[in-house]
Amino acid sequence: MTASRLLLAVLGAVALAGCSQKPAQPREELVATVDGVGVSRNTFEQYVAGVTEKPLAEVPEEQRKELLDTLVRAYVVAAEAQRSGLTAKPEVAATQEIQRLTLLQRASGQDLLKDKKPSEQELRAEYELRVAQLDKQQYRLSHIAVATSEEANKIIGQLDKGANFAALARQSSLDNNSKASGGDLNWAPASAMPPSFAVAIRDLKKGQHTKTPLKTDLGWHVVQLTDTREAAPPPFENEQVQEQLVQAVQQKQFDAWVDGLVAKSKITKTP
Repeated sequence: MTASRLLLAVLGAVALAGCSQKPAQPREELVATVDGVGVSRNTFEQYVAGVTEKPLAEVPEEQRKELLDTLVRAYVVAAEAQRSGLTAKPEVAATQEIQRLTLLQRASGQDLLKDKKPSEQELRAEYELRVAQLDKQQYRLSHIAVATSEEANKIIGQLDKGANFAALARQSSLDNNSKASGGDLNWAPASAMPPSFAVAIRDLKKGQHTKTPLKTDLGWHVVQLTDTREAAPPPFENEQVQEQLVQAVQQKQFDAWVDGLVAKSKITKTP
């Protein structure tokens, strides 16, 4: 377990403990008590699952003890925060409220969608919608990256006189990821390129290079259009595509459900 992940888990536990320092219900099985406040097994199981991504039964005993110690310490800190009035501070109270809202929204979504598996028709409709939004064209570019516009203009002059683009890239480019391959950037849609590249390629034909230096956050560039092709969308049956489609459809289902609740609620806003 990384230190950062453990810290986040502890902070989450502190928030949980700080939100409710009431003794556990009598019928609940306890794993610890802290100054009369019961730590329920359910709370511990949820905490362990959040930290380890495993059910409690699969966590080694030694690690369970460490996690319980960490959770108990979180309860101790939360109790002290309440005694000292820290939980009454507006920023702390606001953070607790946001955490409560986030937790309840997530739980509501899971409960709403647990028995609502999207149909193939819904998934295909979402797929067609996404495919329609994809770039229809891909471009294969090569580039030479240099530090100044003057250097880029010098390279453009050499290219205009017939110099080999790949040879100049290997010799002069500052991009170590592409210079060995003659500046090749492989296939990409215009939407995945720096804006200056995407604009410049509109006026290029295969084999042509840009006539003015292109600026990006990395420096100055000379770009050559190597080839173009139609972009093929990933197949509907692809496992990763299916996962994304299910998430997208379920998100829309949840949003529609929330929209219905909002429509029935009396709401005033004072920004």
